[in-house]
Amino acid sequence: MTSSRLAAKTAKLLLDGKVTLLTVDDPGTAIADVLGSVLTHRVTLSRGGFACTCTAFRYGQRCSHITAVAMVVDHPCRRDAVAAVNS
Repeated sequence: MTSSRLAAKTAKLLLDGKVTLLTVDDPGTAIADVLGSVLTHRVTLSRGGFACTCTAFRYGQRCSHITAVAMVVDHPCRRDAVAAVNS
């Protein structure tokens, strides 16, 4: 998938509210469900890497589901909120 197509699909997932965070611990660590075009995919982000249940990920490609969750989890306002709670 080209980077422009990945960006467009990621933006659509976020704008359409397709990302549901289930668990968020430290910044960069999360489990989320992302409603794809047909199926809901489980995305796991951790310090050790990331995973998605979609076909693209199984074939070694970066998918829009992971990119969307990473954008939400790594957003600066979320990091600031976590830091405030932990202080």
